[in-house]
Amino acid sequence: MRALATLAGVLLFSLGLAGLITLGAGPRRGLQLELTRLAAGLGLVPAHPQPSAAPLTPDEAAHALPVAVEGVAGARDETPAPAPVRLSVPRIRLDAEIVPAQLIRVGSGVTWEVPAFRAGHAQGTAGAGGIGNMVLLGHVTSLNAGNVFQDLDKLGPGDEIVVQGASGELLTYRVDETRRVERTDASIVTPDDRPRLTLLTCTGTWLPQLADYSHRLAVRALLVPPA
Repeated sequence: MRALATLAGVLLFSLGLAGLITLGAGPRRGLQLELTRLAAGLGLVPAHPQPSAAPLTPDEAAHALPVAVEGVAGARDETPAPAPVRLSVPRIRLDAEIVPAQLIRVGSGVTWEVPAFRAGHAQGTAGAGGIGNMVLLGHVTSLNAGNVFQDLDKLGPGDEIVVQGASGELLTYRVDETRRVERTDASIVTPDDRPRLTLLTCTGTWLPQLADYSHRLAVRALLVPPA
């Protein structure tokens, strides 16, 4: 994302969600993100973050995010949903590989590292077809990281998104809303009690002083039940 930005060297979460936000495990039923830092907003870390960026240990990652594959209280997937490996959006002729987007620590914040030229599956979010919120991140425009999500703004309710799981299954999601939110708005990545998919990228005005865009574009979809 032309940066999905770096806030003075610190980029945080979101599809690129850039900035310093700490994602904390919330109560079991609400599964809410506890945002203890919003100063820098939701941001995407570039494909090649600064040397200070460090991967989280499995234990740190488990405590950095809510349980994204858990539904309503008392309901939990017995078998974790498979990882997504490919994304296809016929309406905008998008066909991209999906790779893991690892949680990393940048300065005092935690975010996801967005891969170059591919979509990233945000670590800690739901798997393909799983209950929760499967978050896929991608750059909107970048000379050195590509523009895999440059046409997300052309999608609207009713459009279909196809995700291939690691086991080979093809899952169809139907867009039910598109949202343009402030870069500090983390509501777009909170878990759902349904099998939800969120495609996330940057939009709005480029802010040179923050090396980031002013807003985030979220395309949200729900799994289409098998016929």
